[in-house]
Parts: sequence; C-alpha cells; structure tokens
Amino acid sequence: MKNKLLTLFVILVGLISFNWHSPSVQAATTIQNPSKVLVVYDSLNERNHRQEDVQTLSRMLMSMGQQVTMMSMSDYHAEMISKGHYQAVITMINWPGMKFDNPAFDRDRQQFNGKKLHIGPLMTADEKQNFPGNWQEINQQSFILKGQNNRYEQQVDFQRQIQLLDQVTGNEQALSQLVAANGTNQTYPFGIINGQNAYLPFFSSQGATLLSSIQLIAQWLGVHGSYVPYVDVRDFTPLSSFTATKEFIKNLDSFEGNMIITTTSTTQNTDTKTFKNYLKFLREMTRNNRAVVYLNVPALNGVDSSNDDTLMNMLTQEISTLIENKIFPLGISAPTYWNFDKYYQLNALNFGDATLLYNQVNNQDYHTQTSTAKAYQTMFFAIPHSALKNIKWNINGRYTDFTFPMPVTVDYHFPNSKAKAEKINREIKALPFAPMSQYLYQFNTGISTQTQNLRGKDGVISLNGTPVSEIDFHQIKQQTAGIRQNRDQTGHLTTKGIVDKISNVLIVIIVVTLIVLFGMLAIGRKLYLRMFKNRNLKRTKGAKKK
Repeated sequence: MKNKLLTLFVILVGLISFNWHSPSVQAATTIQNPSKVLVVYDSLNERNHRQEDVQTLSRMLMSMGQQVTMMSMSDYHAEMISKGHYQAVITMINWPGMKFDNPAFDRDRQQFNGKKLHIGPLMTADEKQNFPGNWQEINQQSFILKGQNNRYEQQVDFQRQIQLLDQVTGNEQALSQLVAANGTNQTYPFGIINGQNAYLPFFSSQGATLLSSIQLIAQWLGVHGSYVPYVDVRDFTPLSSFTATKEFIKNLDSFEGNMIITTTSTTQNTDTKTFKNYLKFLREMTRNNRAVVYLNVPALNGVDSSNDDTLMNMLTQEISTLIENKIFPLGISAPTYWNFDKYYQLNALNFGDATLLYNQVNNQDYHTQTSTAKAYQTMFFAIPHSALKNIKWNINGRYTDFTFPMPVTVDYHFPNSKAKAEKINREIKALPFAPMSQYLYQFNTGISTQTQNLRGKDGVISLNGTPVSEIDFHQIKQQTAGIRQNRDQTGHLTTKGIVDKISNVLIVIIVVTLIVLFGMLAIGRKLYLRMFKNRNLKRTKGAKKK
C-alpha cells in the first residue's frame, strides 16, 4: 500500500508540474524545413557604426524565409559548418582594416559543397578560383551603381579598397553594374553569381547598394517572389500627439493603399480618456481596412524579467483589449535582435505567424540569447524611408516596375507634430512604388492566444473562425470584464491568474489529502504491528502453559 501511495504522489506531482509550466501561447506558423544559412562576420565594427549592416543582412535573409545563424569569426570552431547541416554559408567582411582570420573557418568553408557567398574585400585564393576572369584590386575610387536594366542608379560611398572582376565570362551572372566616376566610364559587375558561388564587393543598409544586394542574394538563394512594398508607420502609442494623429488620419483618407500601423499598447491606465482616444484613433485608421495593425512588443523597462510569464501575459492582455475594442492585430512587430533570443521568440514573436522586424543596434537587452533565428511564415523587411533617398529612379510613367523578392515595407516613424504628419504624407505620396491595397488578399496572417485566433485571409478578418462583422463585441467585453479584474501587484493582467488560483486550491487539497493518507498509513502500520505483536505474545504464552 505504501508503494502505491508513493506512485500516486509522483504522478500527481508530475501532472501539477505540467499544468504549472505549460506555455500559454499557441505556436506560430513557422516555415517547415527552411533552408539553413550560416553567416560568419569578422566584426560588428561598432567603432565605425557598421553593426547595422550585419543586422540588416540577417533581417534580409529572414524575410527571404531562411533559418539564419549569425556568428562572429572568433566564435567559430572547427566542423561547425558540417555539424550544422547548412545549405549556404556567407562570409561577411565588415571591418577589413582589422584583417580578422580563422583558419578553421577557412578550411571548413573550402571543403563545404553548398552555396557560398563572400561579402566585402579580402577574398582568399580558393574563393577567387570560383569565378573565372581577371581580378583587379582598385583603391581610392568612386562609383555609380546602376541597378538591373538601369531601373535605378546612385553614386555610392567612396571605396578605399575593392576587388572586382573586369568582366563576366562563361555562365556567370551580374545583375548590377559599377561605373567608375573618374570620367573613364569603366564598368565592372557589381555582384557575381557563378553556380553555387556568389560575390558582393561591398554591402550597405542604405540606397542602391541595398537594393542590388537584395536582388543578388535572392537570386543566389533561389528566392523568386515579386512584391511591391507596403508603407508601415511605426510606434503609434497611447501617448502619441493628439493633433499629429488627427492630421495623420485626415491624410490617410487620400492614401490609395493599405498601410501597416505598428502600435505599442499598454496594460495600465486603460480606463483613462487618453487610452480611449488611442483606441478610437486606431479604429479610425483601420476603418474599411485602410490600415492593418501589427502589435509592437513592449519596452523592456516595463517587463519584469524575473517573472518568465510577465511578457506573455502582458501581450495576451494587450491583444485581448484591442480585440474587444474592434481592433484586430494581424502580426507582431519587434527589433531584429528579439528573433535571436529564445525567450522573446517563445513569449512574444510566437503570438503571430507574421512579423515585421526593424533594426535596433543600441540598448539590446537579451534574456536568453541564441545565435539562430526562427523562420516565420511571413516576415516583412522594413526599409527605413531615409535609406531610399538620393536614389535616381528611371521610370516610364508614375511608378517604377522594380519589385522585391520578399515582403517589404518602407518604414516611417509615427509623427509627433502636425507639421511632421504633413511631411510624412508628402513623402509617402512621392514614393516611386505603386500603393498596395490588397493586404488581406495577398497575405494570410494572424495572431493567436490560447482563446483567441485572429486571421486575415481572402479579404476577411475572422476571430475564432467567425468573421468579425458577425460578432457581438459588447458580449465579449462583458465576458472578459471579470478576468480583467484579476491583476497582479504591478497592475499587469495575469492571464493565468484564475487558473493559478484554482491550481493553488487544488494543490492545497491534494497536499492535505496526501498528508492525511500518509498519516493514516502510519497509524494503520502501528496498529497492525501492535496487533501482530499481541497475537505472537498470546501464542507464546499458550505454548508455555502446555
């Protein structure tokens, strides 16, 4: 009996532990069996402010549906390429003046039979052998970069040292050209693909260099989409300027396409007039699907990192509050580095199967850092609008026919004044890309919690399978009113609160029951031993009398 009770105790503890630690975010739709790409960079080069280039490259690859692993050259150890089962390896020289080297990486890369791309100078002899032709070392030169079919051009940054092939031969492909700006008009291929091998002489998160790099990398990886950019306006919050917001909404009426509005919500002071105005403005923006909402992750100074459930609970409440106020987020927006953190992946990015990532090179606060990012079903590559300035577009008509191979947005910050709202409106209307108005038909994206599944598909937004136009949201508010009262001491809604209270009661009952059972077992055992001793004693006395 004692063994049975011990077994029962172990089973109950296991069940309690499982219930206590179960994640409350449904798994997002990630790409099944994505191509695995390893990026090995020499340095972030923070001294020269080049860390953004490394982050931009990782975002670009993620938006192309790749599972990306980022690693500095100093962290690479022998056989990591073969053990990682990568389909592609990228060498990125981000600080050529330091001439970082890793013989183990050079050796493993040379033996690797998959796709290989070198970005920047300092190509090794074995890398150059993959490209037939004459290599030239060019120093102290300026160039004009012309895109494929001369769709765009721009004078690029002055190049102190650059390695270029004099021409493309054989089966090599070059999608863009560099034209010497010294009056000779000497042309060189910018970026070359030869079979599984590719080369980019330099990389930048800005301008024509970024556009040409996107085209070459996509071609090299075999990514063949065709996307016109959407406009995203980032960081609309309850504290955004009232007058700027009204001006922005007024201008939204004249915009022909869908915008993506990324909003940072809150779980505090949701009964104030400021928050109610915030909700009203969001409803106006999304009226007739003029804008699509993506929920931005909260500032980390508002998250208790010592409590593993706080971030998940906070986002769950924010999603619930938006839904019951007829605002339907269809994706998650976050800094790029969040996708290189297991905790943020699980407790934030996993809410949505669509993500919009942007660069944030400062104030990176990791929880559980990882070198490998997840490949989500839809990931927008946000290009800051400033990165497109000074590009000369060669256009026949109003808009360019240039398209991107992956989902892209032109990224703006939400204005903080009426004047800036007017400026953004002018800049958006001056973009060379045709306004896109088919988000709900082009993409199938959504957000899921344990109880709510939002989905935008085929022109319709649905909640738990029912079109939102058919739902009584007043009833939903009443149903969640009681839950919303269950908050922790910080004022954040604890979405597990009710479950936790029930669990605590059950645990107390189970523990008390087990104590009683073990007490009864101990008492029963003593009584049994006493009875056994009495019987033996009587038998012994009887035997002596005989």
